[in-house]
Amino acid sequence: MKRYVIRPNSIAGYVVKLGPRLCRTLLLLFILFQALTFALECIFAQPIVAEWGTIEHGQWMNTYVFREEEVIFPPISGHLHLLVENGARIRQGEPVAEIINPAFNSQLDAERRKILHAVDRRLYTIQQEIAELDKDIDFYHRYLPKLGPGPAREAMRLTLNQAETRRRKLVSLKEEVLQEGRIKIAPDWQDQFRVIRASVPGVFVFGLDGGEFIGFEALQEDEKLFSGRFKDLGKEFLPKTEDRVEEVKPVGKIVTGAKLRLVFQVPKELEPLTPETGERSRVCLENKEFTLTFMGTSFNQTSLFWIYEDETFSPEFLEKRVFKSYLIYKTTSGIRVPCSALDYHKEEGWRLLTATARKNKGMAPVTLIDQNDDWAIIQGVPEGTPLATKRVRF
Repeated sequence: MKRYVIRPNSIAGYVVKLGPRLCRTLLLLFILFQALTFALECIFAQPIVAEWGTIEHGQWMNTYVFREEEVIFPPISGHLHLLVENGARIRQGEPVAEIINPAFNSQLDAERRKILHAVDRRLYTIQQEIAELDKDIDFYHRYLPKLGPGPAREAMRLTLNQAETRRRKLVSLKEEVLQEGRIKIAPDWQDQFRVIRASVPGVFVFGLDGGEFIGFEALQEDEKLFSGRFKDLGKEFLPKTEDRVEEVKPVGKIVTGAKLRLVFQVPKELEPLTPETGERSRVCLENKEFTLTFMGTSFNQTSLFWIYEDETFSPEFLEKRVFKSYLIYKTTSGIRVPCSALDYHKEEGWRLLTATARKNKGMAPVTLIDQNDDWAIIQGVPEGTPLATKRVRF
């Protein structure tokens, strides 16, 4: 068995001999470097001043989206062709999709297809005008008996007669349009082709998640039942363009109303910090921030909920109904100082260690407005007040 010996005059032997001395030298240099750094910080320290700033308080919370939604059912069965993009804002009466029987579609040439769309548009316009006249005629019939004899009664009667005459003409015109369609397109063209139009303005969403009919009353249910309502919700995209749809199956929905409601399930420790009505907060979701308006609270046997309103109708709030988000529920602005510069005295209250107070071996009294782990918002000193230099501790 061979034995290896390190020669004293070799490089390895020199390193072994120098090792303890080298370690002591490196340790000494490290201590000297730290002492020099500390001395330089004391001599050339950056001044710390009270400056205007903001501190925020936030928390991750379970978030639920409540929307006013109208589910769209096709009037006939056939192939579906969408006319708007998913998530598009639509007006009342705007065409959303077309449904056509595939056999009927194969029989249409370019000219008949053009006539088909023209007849459908004219028919829709006439039906809308008739519906408006029906509202006016109903109003006149209800209000006219309440008027006594006189010019006002006669004027209303004349207006009623004109409205009824106009309605009769429109009904006759509607029949002419239908007859034109039966002659130029097909006798049963309305059973083969339909345009789905938005009955209300809103945002078109091509898909259901199963929570379209969940209302605010769910917030007052017990925790198990409430959680169960949202447990199995998910995005279920419905038939795609040119897919066949049936009358009984929905093709999408319209998110109506001017605002969405976001409901946050509040942790127990935050319940005393409920915001004021109308107060603005921010929510962070998928690397984006959205501003919300606080509207109120709701609760069940075990949980408190904060209810906010959103006016953006962002896709992040339309594609999901339940998720976790980071809510910045409180923001305070004012004169900001490090918490390490504050001290609380039982008799004198909060005090701030300023540069002037340090020289006089005293502390300036201040009023604490808000604070987090690192910073505090105070009153009692002007902006730009120099604070005592923070010492580094080893």
